[in-house]
Amino acid sequence: MLLVLNDHVFKGSGVIPSVLTGKLSDFAGMIVAPVVLCALFRIRSRPGTIVAYAAVGILFSALNTIPALADAFTHWLALIGIPFRIWSDPSDLVALPALAIAYALFGSRPSTAPAWWIPKVNTAVAAIACVASSPWPSVSPATVAQNQVLMEHHAGVVFVLDAPSGTMVRSFRASITDRLPPAIHDRILYQVQPQGRITGIHIDNPQEPFEVWKHPEQSARIRIRAVDAFRLYVAGPEDRLYAIDRVFGSLRWTLPIDTCRLQDLTITDDTLIVTDGPRCRSVDARTGRVLWEYLAPNTVGAATIHREHVYIASSDGILWGLDVSSGRQRWRYDGGADACDSYHPSVFAQDNSVFACFDGQTRAISVQDRSVTWKQQGQPVAIAPSLLLLQSSNDTLHGVLTTTGKIAWTTRFDESVSARPVIWQSLAFVRDDEGRLFALDLRSGTKRWNFLWPDDATSSASGTSLVVTTP
Repeated sequence: MLLVLNDHVFKGSGVIPSVLTGKLSDFAGMIVAPVVLCALFRIRSRPGTIVAYAAVGILFSALNTIPALADAFTHWLALIGIPFRIWSDPSDLVALPALAIAYALFGSRPSTAPAWWIPKVNTAVAAIACVASSPWPSVSPATVAQNQVLMEHHAGVVFVLDAPSGTMVRSFRASITDRLPPAIHDRILYQVQPQGRITGIHIDNPQEPFEVWKHPEQSARIRIRAVDAFRLYVAGPEDRLYAIDRVFGSLRWTLPIDTCRLQDLTITDDTLIVTDGPRCRSVDARTGRVLWEYLAPNTVGAATIHREHVYIASSDGILWGLDVSSGRQRWRYDGGADACDSYHPSVFAQDNSVFACFDGQTRAISVQDRSVTWKQQGQPVAIAPSLLLLQSSNDTLHGVLTTTGKIAWTTRFDESVSARPVIWQSLAFVRDDEGRLFALDLRSGTKRWNFLWPDDATSSASGTSLVVTTP
């Protein structure tokens, strides 16, 4: 129960600091893991129980003190279809005493064979608790680099495809990016490595990776949140955003953030819009100076910049238009219903309309008078010239005309789609939850091509680089 509450209630709520929620997960995991292990293997003898509890403790200690082992274990899990990210952090060893508590509660008592249904129920409940702490990640979105599109296999292989045709150009090893799209600029792919390191690799010559930056703490959990022409923006473990010079690898500035509630960053020219929790801040990307801050009553999603306004929507269904220079509120729209999922941009803008989702329905709102010009079921997930992509169910996308709200086309997939589409010229690149990449024609919604990695992709790319022929 603690594991479920921690991951679904406490994390990101602001009730408990993020440093404590991480440790709560470790403590709860030390109690749940040996119980699940004993149930799965039907271990009922005292010697067997002691071995199971000791194995959990030894593995937990090794993964948190040996980064190379954690990386290898991550790769092995991915190979058997369990994409995951394990970070070595010696401070997590404070959770080891929880093993003794678990043994005292569940492992020290003599066990007789229970009714057949009890272990199944116990295992199911424990598995649900484990999943609460260790969610199965959806696939990461694709990334376009010039006329090529990159997609990432959950086992740590990047495929480079020709964008117009879907022909495979090459594949090479890379680190897993935690459902974030690959960070790439000027055809250099930036990756988070063990021990708080960031490396770069040129996608045309992936045999020679180079180190870009290293966090002072080797066990630091860092994530690349964005990249532009000059800087990498990296979220650190101590609630800070780091701006790293992309060329020289030097630290340019840091910014305090709420890491758990940090949304997608919005970059335009030399301005960075940061939303975390109820805050929306405009930051000078060159110096890290906060130009203005707007505090909303509730949590806001990622921002969208259009013309002279920054648009944000809060979780309780309020849409704001802020002056991009001063942060002053220019207008406000009350949706009268809760906003849709706001992790990825929930607000889009084009011409004289703002598109936002309230209670599962997208509305086109006039910038001039805030009137609603049309409504359509579904949540906006991407925008192209004159076309808004809406997702009305897990496996269905619609192309909707931005001027009238008329559905131009509807495309259904065999699997759910959770990664946001990426627009490139007349194509939308969409990945389903099986990892297959589709290229949709934006004019008709037809699937121009699709690509799923070969069955032997992880083994054939075991070297640093591999040129693969077109399937």
